[in-house]
Amino acid sequence: MTLSELSVRRPVLAAVASLLLVVFGIAALREIPVRELPDVESAVITISTTYQGAAPEVVETDITEVLEGAVSAVEGLQMITSSSRRGVSEVTLEFHSGRDLAAAASDVRDAISRIRGQIPSQADEPIVDKSDANSDPVMRLAVTSD
Repeated sequence: MTLSELSVRRPVLAAVASLLLVVFGIAALREIPVRELPDVESAVITISTTYQGAAPEVVETDITEVLEGAVSAVEGLQMITSSSRRGVSEVTLEFHSGRDLAAAASDVRDAISRIRGQIPSQADEPIVDKSDANSDPVMRLAVTSD
């Protein structure tokens, strides 16, 4: 006997079984835990330095390479990326996920302070910026109307 034959011969049984499925589905749906966003902190630190009027090549050799060499020994460092533009150097450091971001930023500041004499005196003080994953927008929504 198939499900369709059973439903035709005993319609009340089929209706009760359907209602039970709906009730259990609603009860299960109300009890399922929902996590909006996991608490994942990306350990990324950016070092920005300005050197007014300097060519990209000068910024690269005098600032970016010096900073990269200084911070390459910081514990837990996974990847270093950098860019040098006219008058601006940006070095981005990505750490392993288990690394404490505050401690990593402190280590980076210490490494920069050790090599501050190697950076040209006309250049501004390097700015160490921690990226906070919780401050980034999750969704941007734009609504327009006539």
